[in-house]
Amino acid sequence: MALRNRMTGRLPYQNDAAATIQMVKNTRMCRAYVIDRLFQLRVAAMKDLKETPAAERDEPEPWLD
Repeated sequence: MALRNRMTGRLPYQNDAAATIQMVKNTRMCRAYVIDRLFQLRVAAMKDLKETPAAERDEPEPWLD
């Protein structure tokens, strides 16, 4: 909030609201990017895509007929 106040504190109400909306959109985009990147890095660091092997099943999967 301090950063927003510093950036928009002297602006008229309409410009303040528009700048705040743009900041929120940019923040949401950055947050999604950061989460995606962290997930990609974690998957890339894994030795295998599954952390533990799946248990063997006696019956076949119904969709693999």
